[in-house]
Amino acid sequence: MLTGLLALQEVQTASDPSTAAELCLSAVPHIALAVALASADLG
Repeated sequence: MLTGLLALQEVQTASDPSTAAELCLSAVPHIALAVALASADLG
């Protein structure tokens, strides 16, 4: 999750929209994994 959030933080300093989009897309797998782990039923 932290890696995804750090990637999204870098979007603020991106010089062009394509770089910002690339950074957003690179964050998706990390955030999706965090959500999957958080919602996993461990019972």
